[in-house]
Amino acid sequence: MRSINEWIWNINNLNLLPFKIMEWEELKGGTSSSVWKLLGDNHHQYVLKNNDCDTIKAESHYLFTYQSVEILPKVVYVDISNNYYIYTYLSGEVKTGISNKKIFLKELVSKLISHYTPTNNDDWGWIQDLSINWHQYLVGEINAAREIIGARLTDKDYELVKSLAQKENRRNGKPYLLHGDCGVHNFLQKDNRLVAVIDPMPLAGPLIYELVFAFCSSPEQLTMEVIFEVAKELPNFQNDKKQLVEEVIIGLYIRMLRCIYHHPQDLPAYLNAWNYWTTLRNY
Repeated sequence: MRSINEWIWNINNLNLLPFKIMEWEELKGGTSSSVWKLLGDNHHQYVLKNNDCDTIKAESHYLFTYQSVEILPKVVYVDISNNYYIYTYLSGEVKTGISNKKIFLKELVSKLISHYTPTNNDDWGWIQDLSINWHQYLVGEINAAREIIGARLTDKDYELVKSLAQKENRRNGKPYLLHGDCGVHNFLQKDNRLVAVIDPMPLAGPLIYELVFAFCSSPEQLTMEVIFEVAKELPNFQNDKKQLVEEVIIGLYIRMLRCIYHHPQDLPAYLNAWNYWTTLRNY
């Protein structure tokens, strides 16, 4: 694989951009990406992200699709071999939580999710590894979560989530092109307001899934009152509290995998939320 120095040399000497890159520094990337912050001679800042070609294709496709959305980075160049791409640098702070989740998620819906459009086909799941239907994608995620959750939840809990994921009403509708990793770890905040969303892992799925993912991505304020008021802002939500409870139960179960891996200190709060939402289902 070429080095960052070779990429910068090519970009500058082949005039691949309308500006020259003057400085660059490596940033802490994601689990598989290498990321550099760039400074152009136009005094603007950019990001160069390197990953496998399928990931670069999927991420740049998502950002190109929603290039008019203000809170998303703008792609300025994609390497011809899809080794990397360059996009505008957005400033803000990544926080571990959200001060007022209802207001924050309403911003997420109005600034991002409401702009989503259906995909061009009827495949579901990860753009790089599509599933034949939404059931298949969800069950795969649920099974992966079960391996990590272990005895922290019961076999009955697993069967509940799996049965909800396989319900007939989740066969309806059209998949939308989603961010796919739309959580607090990818939200840039200023003064506790949402200013940018970064690092997509593009996914074909229903709008409600993106909202529930964001809702469950931090352990505070995981109440019906918060998400129901936000869900009503979605263009295709039917004000169905029963379905919303089911969506959150699925989302919480899947979220616990990442919690155990990355934020084990949050697990007690998620287990409390699990009890709260499974109790709601019985009413």
